Amino acid sequence: MPPLDPHPATAADRNLPVRILVVDDNPDILSGTARLLERAGYVVDQAACGAAVPPAVQTHRPDLVLLDRDLPDLDGLEVCRRIKQSAAMADTFVIIISASYTASDEQAEGLESGADGYIARPIANRELLARVSSFVRIRRLTLSLRDQARQLQEQNESLQQQRATSLTLMAEAVAARDRAETELAARTQAEAEIARINRLYHALSHVNQAIVRVATHAELFAEMCRVLVEFAQFRLAWIGIVDEATHAVNVAARHGQAQEYLEHIRVFADERAEGRGPTGTAIRENRSIVVNDFMHDERTRLWQSAGVQAGIRASAAFPIHFQGRACGALTVYAGESGFFQEREITLLEEAAADISFALEHLASEALRIKAEETLRRSQTMLMRTESIAHVGSWEWDVATDTVTWSDELFRIFQRDPAEGAPAFAEHPALYHPDDAQRLTQAVELAISQGTPYELALRAMRKDGATRLCLANGHAEMGPDHKAVRLFGSFQDITERTQAEEQMAQQLDELRRWHAVTLGREGRVGELKREINALATRLGEPPPYGTQQQ
Repeated sequence: MPPLDPHPATAADRNLPVRILVVDDNPDILSGTARLLERAGYVVDQAACGAAVPPAVQTHRPDLVLLDRDLPDLDGLEVCRRIKQSAAMADTFVIIISASYTASDEQAEGLESGADGYIARPIANRELLARVSSFVRIRRLTLSLRDQARQLQEQNESLQQQRATSLTLMAEAVAARDRAETELAARTQAEAEIARINRLYHALSHVNQAIVRVATHAELFAEMCRVLVEFAQFRLAWIGIVDEATHAVNVAARHGQAQEYLEHIRVFADERAEGRGPTGTAIRENRSIVVNDFMHDERTRLWQSAGVQAGIRASAAFPIHFQGRACGALTVYAGESGFFQEREITLLEEAAADISFALEHLASEALRIKAEETLRRSQTMLMRTESIAHVGSWEWDVATDTVTWSDELFRIFQRDPAEGAPAFAEHPALYHPDDAQRLTQAVELAISQGTPYELALRAMRKDGATRLCLANGHAEMGPDHKAVRLFGSFQDITERTQAEEQMAQQLDELRRWHAVTLGREGRVGELKREINALATRLGEPPPYGTQQQ
């Protein structure tokens, strides 16, 4: 049997408020997280660098360490390894938090360093509190299991001493032999119980790691079933989801030696006979259902024939929740009667709760990705529209003197976006001096009175070219009736203005030629009339008719 924790937490320790050490080099995040946890009833200690963590853990012995991965003096992974490699601190639960290292491989690296969990930022306060509460429950349950294991070990040591003493008493040889056999059976049973609990705890640890890695419901369900069978050694584990139309509980994932059992049964979640077994009842009544004598329990009567062939002797079903209601169940089967006791049930309920949490997380993650994609498409459409229309947009935070330009505005001025937008005080240099003065006056009026403006300006590029532009500005007024923000558009109308001027010139030319042409036609008409008059005087017919004149 492995050595026990040299610094066990006593029962009195576990009755104290939960103590959490928060480690982050960002003062705002550090204090904000501490306040959030304190409002939730936790006792919070703080550390701003990696070097301060091991001494703080040894001094305060926290239940949980929320450890920022990207610390300035010592990498969070290295801090975690030092804690886990120290005999005095190895039982401390360490949860790594990071906004920079959120990829699946990076989170796996954190878990491989010894961390008991990994949280990716950004994360909502409610989710953070829920995750912390879950880890605290796991730690408390771990301490309870270790206390029980310690007690069992002490009992075993006592039994061994008694057995050694009895063997030395030859007069009581028969009685000693019987007593030793009884004690040996008790020890074997105790060791089997410890091994079973350790397997379940190991499985639960892998469940939490799987939640970090999976990206879809199918992956989540398949991994949960695999972990429970391979690490907890159940004969079969499956997850069923309710069909709302038919109330049938359909198999979403399964794993184990007895998978053929599911081919011979039907399960529903309503009141029909096939819905009154462990799985259907767990979903319908939203509670855990345990059957420790599968072959003789009335609730499993419909499935006992198939259960005999599958080697099933006990079963337990736990509801899975999504959006506040039971949508399915996690059901596991053991090959021995009486398998599911209080500690096993508690751990499996934790596993079902983790699956429910993961479902909510995957749903929220899908919504986030969809929202980001919608925003990305909108931004792309806006950039394309601005490029086609040669219209840029800008914004000026008056208080911080922060200027923001759109990509099209950088193109209009032929400036590198990497250099950033120039400060507003630099803007007059971007325009013809006369136009810069008009722009300054319009901006001052917008700041003081909120008056919008529209100005035609001559913009000066870095290459010396002048562009004709149309500038619009609007003000967002604060409580003191002073502008806190200016924003607007800036359109390059050089080509449009040139085209309009060219069209005006062409129109003037057409009008001039039209006037000249009308003058010629009038003179020709007079000549035709004079010729007709001369022909008439000579007694000849006029050569031009009235239409030709």
